[in-house]
Amino acid sequence: MKTAAILILVGASVFGWIPPSQDRNAEWKHGVSLLQSTKADVEKLLGKPIGENYGVTYRLKDGTLYLDYYGFDHCKSRYGFDADWNLPEWTVTEIAFRPDYELTFASLRLDLSRFRKARLNPGVPSLLSYVDDLDGVEYTVDSDGTLNSVRYFPGSRYDKFRCQKR
Repeated sequence: MKTAAILILVGASVFGWIPPSQDRNAEWKHGVSLLQSTKADVEKLLGKPIGENYGVTYRLKDGTLYLDYYGFDHCKSRYGFDADWNLPEWTVTEIAFRPDYELTFASLRLDLSRFRKARLNPGVPSLLSYVDDLDGVEYTVDSDGTLNSVRYFPGSRYDKFRCQKR
């Protein structure tokens, strides 16, 4: 149950939502925030990661945390590729967590009306994803109802940070 609360609180810190029963000074409030936290912020919080480039991994006591950093400086093109975000380089653009423990998806008690169902990994047909495109959350579930992973990405509510296409 503690681990389920951690997952919910990680999501809470990403989206700035504070559960009513939580103290505003709770430790998790200083967690990683999508499109806000920088590499320096994350390393101050979690230490040195596995990996040195724009995709890094942290082995935590409850699972594995994957982070993607922005590889451009604001909207400046680089290496022949167009930039997507008006953000500084090394800003967190994706957060994924894969727990080491079994947690049923049903125990999260989510309002699934906000989510679309999708099979995003054709190579693993037993995985089903529930995706909230507005807020940028994806829960991936095994065929037995066990939570496989949670991913936070820039949903459409973050479109104001997108670069203007020419």
